[in-house]
Order: sequence, then structure tokens, then C-alpha cells
Amino acid sequence: MDPQPLWQADVEWPMARRAERATVGDYELIALQIAADGAWPEEIRWEIFGPPDHKQQIATGRSEDFRRAKVDAIKAWTRLIAQLARDVARLLGTQPGQGRLHDPMRESHLTDGDRRIEL
Repeated sequence: MDPQPLWQADVEWPMARRAERATVGDYELIALQIAADGAWPEEIRWEIFGPPDHKQQIATGRSEDFRRAKVDAIKAWTRLIAQLARDVARLLGTQPGQGRLHDPMRESHLTDGDRRIEL
């Protein structure tokens, strides 16, 4: 895996007792500690936002402590990117890391098994 992302304080979460974000490529990883309120207990969670502009929430989960929330966000992002690489490779007729790609300038579609995918 690439070097660990740089986590920085995140002030965009006013309801959070503690919030940090890390930017990894086109993705933003968030770790949050939400203070207990009369209506709900303390919650520690992580979230992943993606393109465009880090506005699309892609994944979220709960963790047992704040440090673990950052680790869980990194693990979820790693799984997400690995699955994306497998899906793209399958659509392009390659294996992840194989390096052979179709030239989309010479084709108007890709195939996924029996399905035709228009470009």
C-alpha cells in the first residue's frame, strides 16, 4: 500500500467532538467522534467521499475508537480501490496490473459478458 495518508483536523463537522480528514487521490477519508447527547450515545465513525469534489458519500462505518476509525477508513478505501481495479479490468478484458487495454478511440463500446456497454 502507498504511504499512510496525512490526517488533518477537519472543522467542517461542528457537531463532532473530534474530526480529521485525509485526502487520497480523488477520495476524502473522514474520521469522526460525535459527542453523546440526550437522544443518542457517543458515536465514532468513518466516512469516504469521492469524486466529483468529494461530495459523493461512498462508504461509512462505525469503529470502537478514534484511532481505529482512521484505520478502518483506510482499509475500506483500499478494498474499494482494489474492487474498482478488478471491475475496470474485467470490463476492459484484462487482469488487474496486466497492462493491456482496449483503445477506446477505435471502439464505440465495451462488452461485459453478454452485455454491450456504450462508450
